[in-house]
Amino acid sequence: MLQRFFLVLLACTSILHWGCRSSRHATFNSKEYNAEKLPAENKSSGSATVDVRSEQIVAIDYSKPKANSEIYFVILGSFRVLENAKKFQNQLRNEGFTPNVLQNYKGLYRISVYSYDDIDLARAKVVSIRNKHSKYSDAWVLRRQL
Repeated sequence: MLQRFFLVLLACTSILHWGCRSSRHATFNSKEYNAEKLPAENKSSGSATVDVRSEQIVAIDYSKPKANSEIYFVILGSFRVLENAKKFQNQLRNEGFTPNVLQNYKGLYRISVYSYDDIDLARAKVVSIRNKHSKYSDAWVLRRQL
């Protein structure tokens, strides 16, 4: 009886371990990072907030030549696998965005759809995207560490 119990316990543990494998390769979980919450708009316009995270990044696939001067990026997705990032990039192109792939120091691929020199413009664009595309309600701003 005890042997059967341990076999069942081992089987359940294996199922849980392998069943959760895909979650380790899923998109970025924002709770892993300390995010700076900044107001997306001034107080008279509303109380929405936008996450702003600072990271060292490298442009993997960037279509604009002035990428080095821009330090604020509007991020719609993050992936651990480059192939998945490229698939999402193609999906965003089909939706009318001009997505670019960035990679942070931990190896995560960030999909940026806009970039700015001004944080207020970046935050306003996040709010605009959230209002127009409810499926991107978790959009956020990445501040490139220089």
